Amino acid sequence: MLRIGILGASGIAPAAVIRPARRRTDVEVVAVASRRAESAHQFANHHRIDRFYGDYSSLMSDPGIDLVYNALPPSEHAKWSIAALEAGKHVLCE
Repeated sequence: MLRIGILGASGIAPAAVIRPARRRTDVEVVAVASRRAESAHQFANHHRIDRFYGDYSSLMSDPGIDLVYNALPPSEHAKWSIAALEAGKHVLCE
């Protein structure tokens, strides 16, 4: 099972990752992180995601995440994609 964490409680994530993952049996979206814990919590509840974080670093340190989908604004792509790679995660970034 490939366990996915999403950086950013964004509008693109459901179409890009969440719905496609639900059609598969070998991947699962397990966490979402936002700069604001309340945003992450609401997004997680709405999309039936078990874990949420109010900061991106916490998602990076979660050993239960194999792959990070970077749904942050383009200005944050390099910084957080590199951080995910340094944390030993696979990365999907637009």
